[in-house]
Amino acid sequence: TPLAARVPAASAWDDAAGADEADDGAEARDPNAPFVSTREPFQPLTPITERTEVSRWTSVTSADDSVADDRSHADAAPAARATPLGGLRADPATLALANPCSPADPDVVRALLANLATPVSSLVGFVDARASSSTFLADLDRRVKAHARRSVSGLHAASAVCEIEVADMVLAIHQKIGQGGYGAVFLAQDANGSVPLPGEEAPCYDELGEDDVEELERRQLLALKIERPANWWEFYVLHELHGRLPPALRASVVGARRFVAFADESMLLLTYGAQGTLLELVNHARSAGVGAVPSTAGGTTGGVEEVLAMFFMIDLLQLVEAMHRADVLHGDLKIDNCLVRAQPVPEGTAWPSAYDPTNAAWRSRGVMLIDFGRAIDLRCFPEGQTFLADWTPGTQDCVEMHEMRPWTYQADYYGLASIAYCLLFGKYIETTSFVDERGRKTYKIQQPLRRYWHTALWTRFFHVLLNPRHEGAWPIHDTLASLREEMQTWLAANSFRAGKNLKGLLKKMDIWALQT
Repeated sequence: TPLAARVPAASAWDDAAGADEADDGAEARDPNAPFVSTREPFQPLTPITERTEVSRWTSVTSADDSVADDRSHADAAPAARATPLGGLRADPATLALANPCSPADPDVVRALLANLATPVSSLVGFVDARASSSTFLADLDRRVKAHARRSVSGLHAASAVCEIEVADMVLAIHQKIGQGGYGAVFLAQDANGSVPLPGEEAPCYDELGEDDVEELERRQLLALKIERPANWWEFYVLHELHGRLPPALRASVVGARRFVAFADESMLLLTYGAQGTLLELVNHARSAGVGAVPSTAGGTTGGVEEVLAMFFMIDLLQLVEAMHRADVLHGDLKIDNCLVRAQPVPEGTAWPSAYDPTNAAWRSRGVMLIDFGRAIDLRCFPEGQTFLADWTPGTQDCVEMHEMRPWTYQADYYGLASIAYCLLFGKYIETTSFVDERGRKTYKIQQPLRRYWHTALWTRFFHVLLNPRHEGAWPIHDTLASLREEMQTWLAANSFRAGKNLKGLLKKMDIWALQT
């Protein structure tokens, strides 16, 4: 195959519990420790670690095949579908869930999966193998370790670890790219052209010409997430989210290509992103040529250039706004869950030097969001439902989680602020609080903004996302849209002037990705 001698380096992939590569004799990682591949000897920022004490996932034995009426949503209408877009087959109030409840509670997840209006088993891409047990997770883990030892000695360095047959698929396994408490993620190749693209029922390789090598490679490579016990929830959320989002935004969410449910394990075949995460970009910003002024502490990068940070935050603001209007919360929004997205520029489309949010070439760049294991479909809960975190909150988690107070959209708002902070300053977010003139507890970032940045815009950005309840209307969809539009206006006027060259920075990222 065209990939035999040129399999890309591992990118960062989290499984539903997080992922982190571990050596044979290393101490066991936290269930949610994310994996970040090391492209250079140093690692200024280590992945954010979170803890989940119990497995969130339980297998579903059966579900009613009844179909509820279509439910409309507030965002731009996607392509017409014959199945409803999410929700339960009955009023969510009939489940009598606690309010607040933990979205990770196994009993809650089990109740939701068993009462979906459209059962997971009827979704496109579902492969029912519940009559069989699976040992793929343990077998592949053992084979990958053995292959790595042979590779160190110079044997089989460029070859695939093995091939496995699952249903009608033959998958060549190349390496492990993530390890978590409940499973692992492997870089795999569709060896027999049998894996459809997300949302499609049949593979589509025949339409490719002999010269479409890059597109062939893109379709062949996938991230294979294997979990034990079986995890049905993420497949459901990804399927629903791709159906609810406008077509132009679907590439910003990782796609589920297929899902195989065994009696005791599950396989989720995902779109593979070879460009790495925003966290990797921050860690290696200087070597990639996109770094801001270096900080004085420890030789860290100090973040990326302001125009690049704003570019990625515009993309994330637009995506999160659309997700929230579609009634989906990510729930675990952090910089290591953001893959760099670099799609091919549409043929015949000019890429102007100045940023233009309406231009197809500019829209082909941005972020692809991954790890929806903690995602929440609000259509499965009664109106007014709130949530509590039954895991130890991490750096990226909102104040409400740390203080054991109910939350909903706050989880993603705080996540957006934490990603922007890391892009700008090259370190994880630190906040402090004070009492404002109206007697309200108010949060702000500890690090002062640099004087040559657009300080007024960034100040408002962090104030809104750290104190969303101060905005009046809830949730703050319109406020997010207003922030994004203000950022787009500023970036269009400043992306190619006064020494700033956003397009040039994106091209430097491409070159760096090819060299690592």
